[in-house]
Amino acid sequence: MKEIQKCSKERKKQLIIDLCVIAAVSFVILGVLAFLGNSMNGFAYDSSINIAIRVAIIGICAQFGILGLGITIVCLVRKEKFTQFGLTTKNLIPALLLSIGCCVPDFIYRLYRGSVHAWCPFWDVNTTPEVITLSFGIRLVNCVLQNIASGTGELLYVL
Repeated sequence: MKEIQKCSKERKKQLIIDLCVIAAVSFVILGVLAFLGNSMNGFAYDSSINIAIRVAIIGICAQFGILGLGITIVCLVRKEKFTQFGLTTKNLIPALLLSIGCCVPDFIYRLYRGSVHAWCPFWDVNTTPEVITLSFGIRLVNCVLQNIASGTGELLYVL
């Protein structure tokens, strides 16, 4: 088994600064979203605006802003490429088991509250009920937009 390499003091300082930047950006976005909460909800439910535009803007502002913007800023400042951060299968099984372990308490809580619904990963997104009622093509485009906004931020967060 390989020994874990120790970071130099400079690298540790750099990593702490990076984490602070990521946290600060995420909290600023959360603050802005909290401040604009009613406006964002009004925008999300405004059926006079195309649903794809609403989904894209909310996805970019909320999902990517909270999870991906800070990491993107750090990578741009450090002049690092996202391709340098590859996903590996090393420790895949323990990671999957821990992920499942983290989902179980949420599932039990939702079961207790009676809010377990059919599998729909974006059910809690405020535009999903409207998207589901649309034609297949429009529904597909909006689901792809939601996945890109959500998945990109979460993937960058994991990397």
